[in-house]
Amino acid sequence: MNQARQAAIVQSVPAPVSYQRAVHQLYIAYLGRPAEPAGLANFTAVLVSASAPADIRQLAAAYYSNQAVRNVVDAFGDSAESNALYAGNTIEFVAAIYRNLLNREPQLEGLRFWSNAIDSGALTRGHAALSILAGALASTTAQGLKDAKTIDNKVAVAVKFTSSLEGIIYVGNDVATVSRAMLTQVSDATPPSAFRAIADAALERLGVVGFDSIDIGARSGIQQERTVIIEDRAAWAGLWAEHKRFDAAYAEVPSIDFDERIVLGVFMGSRTTACHSIRIVVIHRSGQNNVVEYRENTPSSAELCGEALVSPAHLVSVPRSPYPYVFVKQ
Repeated sequence: MNQARQAAIVQSVPAPVSYQRAVHQLYIAYLGRPAEPAGLANFTAVLVSASAPADIRQLAAAYYSNQAVRNVVDAFGDSAESNALYAGNTIEFVAAIYRNLLNREPQLEGLRFWSNAIDSGALTRGHAALSILAGALASTTAQGLKDAKTIDNKVAVAVKFTSSLEGIIYVGNDVATVSRAMLTQVSDATPPSAFRAIADAALERLGVVGFDSIDIGARSGIQQERTVIIEDRAAWAGLWAEHKRFDAAYAEVPSIDFDERIVLGVFMGSRTTACHSIRIVVIHRSGQNNVVEYRENTPSSAELCGEALVSPAHLVSVPRSPYPYVFVKQ
């Protein structure tokens, strides 16, 4: 893997989408970057266990009544990374949040409002970024709607970025610097068609290949162990029909632009308990290859698993590349 970063493989579980979005919003507001996979999983688990609201405006309101929410927010606001990003006097502090979160300078009215709230003690610096975020999402003015769209677009790019790093913890500042620069390119005017390319360009700087999951589950019609690389529409239609032969509701073949992308798949084969699963966790450049690391979950004898005939599989799309894709099981 790229020598500019160090990596360690970790277990992770996909976060519920609504909480995943809220955690990414907190990361963007306080740290100016997407969540790393471990942080996404950890903070999501805390919010879920606290029965916290997933809507960021309700989360801001729960800061004073829910201690777990307060602990999460304070962990961001009191972090060394956030304090380094938002330094200076109160006016400089508020302006830095606006630039980082909304890609613009604050209007004079907003700057005075938030600065006075902090200086009067009504609002702490640790709570300020969340309050400004919630205020931007609640505003119905023309500028407020643009700000909300900017935040939405940044979250969408952040999700694509982080989902391609599952299974990796980055040690050092490379990923923070690269991903923070990535989000400065995203505004209210950024079209959804550009989200993947923006994330991929940042991932490439880290030696990682971005991917989009097409399908993951335990009911594949392919019941033999297999890895596949699909490079054209005809082969894709054939594989999809075989993969979904037990599931007529998904007979329509997902659209893939094979001029730009190809499909990779891992199939675990037929298993007899529900605890089996398989997942592509990361794709990275190594020498002259793109290494596709995937993980199989095979239950231990101590696990309680119901008997069931399953055939786990994971299909993803990736960019075409001059470097061949090579599968490696973790």
